[in-house]
Amino acid sequence: MVGLAQMGVLEIHPWGSRNASLEKPDRLVFDLDPDAAIDWPTIAASAEELRIRLKKLSLVSFLKHTGGKGLHVVVPIEAEHPWSAVKDFARAVVARMQEEKPDLYVIKMTKTLRKNRIHLDYLRNDREATSIAPYSPRARKGAPVAIPLRWSELRSENAPAFHVSDFQKWRARLNRDPWKEMNRGRQKLSAGALPAARVATE
Repeated sequence: MVGLAQMGVLEIHPWGSRNASLEKPDRLVFDLDPDAAIDWPTIAASAEELRIRLKKLSLVSFLKHTGGKGLHVVVPIEAEHPWSAVKDFARAVVARMQEEKPDLYVIKMTKTLRKNRIHLDYLRNDREATSIAPYSPRARKGAPVAIPLRWSELRSENAPAFHVSDFQKWRARLNRDPWKEMNRGRQKLSAGALPAARVATE
């Protein structure tokens, strides 16, 4: 980390797998990327909806504010399945959300389709993809920071915002990290996880 700082690195984007199992990811990332017209209560409710859907699949998820407009819902999993299977699972989950609420959700990256909608980006789970790390600064105006959130923080009136410049205001969060349990246990995606995703979210 010190070396990265010395090289002037601002954003840190880790991969979804580790050195010991490069071809088998151990983390699912769902990126909820809203159009500018989407307000905070709507994006917050969407993250909670995704959390409930995952819970129906017996998966505990964790929440992160990206430091931008969106939220990441992250699921730690056992490194058992190849990238393609994990990505297919993620797509199945968000595709169901789009089918049920096509006026709110879109899974295609096409810019014109994303107007007034929330882009449910499952491609964070592609082998070539990365996602912003918790507590990483962003290379944006004001140097915002991506911060793990408690699920209860979705009920706040306004979107949370954290910056490098106001670190003293939020540094205490480091002592009560909502992701503390993240690495204490991995969850299994069974061999039937893909069809289960289609059925259990109905």
